[in-house]
Amino acid sequence: MKVTLVNYGIGNILSVQRALQHVGADVEFAESAADIQKAERLVVPGVGAFKHCMDAIEARGLREALIRFAHSEKPYLGICVGMQMLMDKSHEFGEYSGLGLISGEVRKIDIPGERVPFIGWKEIELHGKKSTFYFVHSYQAFPKNPQNLLATYSLGGEKVTAAVQKDNIVGVQFHPEKSAEDGLNLIRYFLSI
Repeated sequence: MKVTLVNYGIGNILSVQRALQHVGADVEFAESAADIQKAERLVVPGVGAFKHCMDAIEARGLREALIRFAHSEKPYLGICVGMQMLMDKSHEFGEYSGLGLISGEVRKIDIPGERVPFIGWKEIELHGKKSTFYFVHSYQAFPKNPQNLLATYSLGGEKVTAAVQKDNIVGVQFHPEKSAEDGLNLIRYFLSI
């Protein structure tokens, strides 16, 4: 199964690549709009600050290509900040525009008594099955439409967004490439759709 991994200079590209290859994917890298246009299925990783990631995408001229790909109905997976960038905007260190593929915004996790960034393992229910994934984040996505909220985890008695979906577009806040067998199973599922 061929999968294209977007390399825009930010993100844990090699660990995502290894996880994809581990489950049998043929991985190609996209570093230009033309590469994205040719893709059959797309993975967009991201780590660090939202603005930094969006700036890197803009600087490489990838924004419109990502939006076009998302509207093509081909499978699109955003990981960590790659998921947050699916939203309209983020309030991390200011207010910055995202890709606007899923209506909503990104705000700081603000739960009394809980430290951020949240780093650790959390169980979520995804596709009717309980799985455990590894998270590292201080901000979470708030989709406007509740139907776009695919999964949450519990922190301090409150729900935190773990995954979002709109049609062919899926975003996960956790790191499947660092989440052992459950993470590999999620990647297998993405490759099967």
